[in-house]
Amino acid sequence: MTKKLKVVDIKEKEELEPMVANDLELIEDGLILIQRQVPTDSGPMDILAVDSDGSLVTMELKGIVDDQQLVQGLRYYDWVAKNASWISNAYKEKNIDPNETCRLILVAPDFDDVTKKVAKYLNVELDLVKYTGVELPDGTRTIICENINVTEPPEPPKIYTTPEKLNRIIDEKVRLLCKDSIDQMKQHGIETRPIHGEWFSCWYKNKRFMYLGCKKQFFVIEIIQADGDWSRRIRIATKKEWDGVYSTQIIPACERIEKGTQPGVVSVDNPPNIA
Repeated sequence: MTKKLKVVDIKEKEELEPMVANDLELIEDGLILIQRQVPTDSGPMDILAVDSDGSLVTMELKGIVDDQQLVQGLRYYDWVAKNASWISNAYKEKNIDPNETCRLILVAPDFDDVTKKVAKYLNVELDLVKYTGVELPDGTRTIICENINVTEPPEPPKIYTTPEKLNRIIDEKVRLLCKDSIDQMKQHGIETRPIHGEWFSCWYKNKRFMYLGCKKQFFVIEIIQADGDWSRRIRIATKKEWDGVYSTQIIPACERIEKGTQPGVVSVDNPPNIA
């Protein structure tokens, strides 16, 4: 007679974390452990791994349903995304590709409805993995996992061309100013790449350091600061405003990139929550 598996509660720190770290294929084939309890500016991350594509994977584990798990996981994800280049250099033997989009995996016995709903709208690579703790006939305890499908795969966002984005600006003078500003940056070696909606990501020496967005009456920029944080949204509608931002914000950021002293810049298009 076949013995049935016994469903059991799995203790988060004492059992779940070492169990997953020792056998990451319980969660996904091809995952390789980088480190457990990784120190970050938001506290220790449960597990940092790399997948079969070379993408860094942040993993947040819970032994209970926790409505703060997603928020906590996103803080660790943000730290990993900002430090992807450093991590890839520190763990060269793990074959990490810093140009691949980082991922976040939440592991828990279940997820509350709010987490499932919010997960639909996040612009991150997120997996919700639900597990059931079981005890085998020989007394071994393990987990059986399933991925929770929170939504149908969204259609890829339409990427508008530069002229289409510029045409969003109704004021003709501002539209021309924005075009001239993009041309001016191009002459300095700054590349503007169209991304979703009205936005461009701006790159210097293959490092993303700024976003530019076309609004109806003005255009805006968000630019990385000397401390690695992003600026508040800066509105621009006149040549004087542009010249001020260009000389005090954009050129100094490029100079810091040249010197290798600008923290927070990355070589992947993984934007903050811009809208």
